[in-house]
Amino acid sequence: MKVAVVREVREGERRVALVPESVNKLVKAGVLVAVEAGAGNGAFLTDEAFREAGATIETDRNALLGSADLLLMVAPPEPAVIDALRSGAMVLPAWCRRGTWSWWSGWRRAT
Repeated sequence: MKVAVVREVREGERRVALVPESVNKLVKAGVLVAVEAGAGNGAFLTDEAFREAGATIETDRNALLGSADLLLMVAPPEPAVIDALRSGAMVLPAWCRRGTWSWWSGWRRAT
């Protein structure tokens, strides 16, 4: 299984869906983890920290999304993210504010 973590694009969002410590645990369990370059910058986590934890660092966002089995995000995905995912991929946002579930209808159409 390949888990992908992308850089959050919502204005003011500083969090990242996984931290290096969690990446290390997943990698030790046999999970492939790929992190978009710069995904941890807002949280003061460097690409090197993710690399040392066992993740690969991807510079091509669409290639990362197209190869993921599971996408971890903080906020719900934008339509462009859903469109870039391969068929059968799953998305797990960390939270959804009230009124932000509109992305679900796009996801349902994409699968």
